[in-house]
Amino acid sequence: MKAAIILPLTHESMAQQASEINTVLKPIKPGFRCLEVWLFYRGTPPEFFPEFDHSISAVKLIPLTDQALPESYLQLLEHLTDRYPMDLLLFAGDSLGRELATRLSFRIKGSSSLQVQSCHPASGSIEVIKPVYGNNLRATFLLTHPPFCISTAKQPCRPAKLIPFSHHRKKIIALTQPQCPWVEDRCSTPDKSDTGLGDADRVLVVGQGAGDKETVSRLQDAATAMDIAFGATRPVVMNAWADMARLIGASGLILSPKLCIAAGVSGSAVFSAGIKASEFIVAINTDKTAPVFQIAHVGIIGEMKPILLELEKIILTERAKKNNRQRTTDRGVRGDGK
Repeated sequence: MKAAIILPLTHESMAQQASEINTVLKPIKPGFRCLEVWLFYRGTPPEFFPEFDHSISAVKLIPLTDQALPESYLQLLEHLTDRYPMDLLLFAGDSLGRELATRLSFRIKGSSSLQVQSCHPASGSIEVIKPVYGNNLRATFLLTHPPFCISTAKQPCRPAKLIPFSHHRKKIIALTQPQCPWVEDRCSTPDKSDTGLGDADRVLVVGQGAGDKETVSRLQDAATAMDIAFGATRPVVMNAWADMARLIGASGLILSPKLCIAAGVSGSAVFSAGIKASEFIVAINTDKTAPVFQIAHVGIIGEMKPILLELEKIILTERAKKNNRQRTTDRGVRGDGK
């Protein structure tokens, strides 16, 4: 099977997207007859690209002369797939990747599937596994009309390592970027700065149980003081109590920290998909029947704010004691040296 991974190098989450694609590809044995990476970029050609478990046959760099609209990507991809026919095209699981997978499959008379967690090629077809019914079930689908265009599901994994290009594999493909005369104007909103949630070992996720924006803001300050990354559920970000970049769940970030504290979170399937891969989960909720307790290793029934503020007090007190002991030790070492 011949396959191509399509990634926009302009996206801040490219390393995370590459890792999610890598997770989908990992079960495929023995590998691909040909596996290429198609990277779209603006400005100077990149010097690094994501590392994949499978051997990469070639890296094709496609320069963009302007901020590309989905229509521009689609026309460029049509040219590429015509020049370099592929059996499988893999896209990221973001909104752009989902749109491109769906629309490109129609244009090149193939088939598509979105939010794919794993795939298994067979003779002339491909079997894909994906979540359905709000992440409550997993279903298997058989795609029988190549080329197959799939976008990956968000999964708990660390961002892929960036490695230097092997010069004999890198090739710049100069294509004329199509214009979209029907677009009269465009406006870009820059992404928020990185919250650090993707790489955090300890995460506090606050849900609607917080009750108001002031409580969420106070708990975010507490998380910062405790050196814990701060996340939120969809109701919290939709109420504008926290930034959208902190959204945890199937429609936001999917994490795998060593410790996750879920406070005031009911634990819907959509949210639980975002934290269930955590090594240790502590749930705090006043409702002892909340679904979040089903995935928690430790459950605390009670009001979240006083519990978390007491935890903050304990951690800061212990940290101060440790710093005092360290300063005493340092003074003693300096004194012995006199």
